[in-house]
Amino acid sequence: STNGRSSSYSKTSSNKMGVTNTWKWEDANRVIQDSKHYSVLPAIKQKKQAFYDYISEYTERLNNHKRESRRKQIDEYYQMLDQVQEINVLSKFVDCIKYFQSDRRFLQLDEEDREECFQD
Repeated sequence: STNGRSSSYSKTSSNKMGVTNTWKWEDANRVIQDSKHYSVLPAIKQKKQAFYDYISEYTERLNNHKRESRRKQIDEYYQMLDQVQEINVLSKFVDCIKYFQSDRRFLQLDEEDREECFQD
């Protein structure tokens, strides 16, 4: 559809102009209003909707990236734990920290995640 294509052009403009999920409509409008992509949408209502759609998609991509990154960090942490032969099911977290306290895979998780994953 023409309207969908126009909205897509407007989103492309938002992306090229560096618009992120922290921007407000007024700020984005000032920056992208002269863009040829943006002018394809005739009504301000359509422009606003395209902006909010872009922000929604941007936030979803960001959240997916964060989840995937966290999942990867946790997987790497488990791999690190598996490599330390001195650890067994009866080991206590505080006693084992010395084995991996300077390892990047340990440091990249926050304290709560470290201990929770260790207990698993």
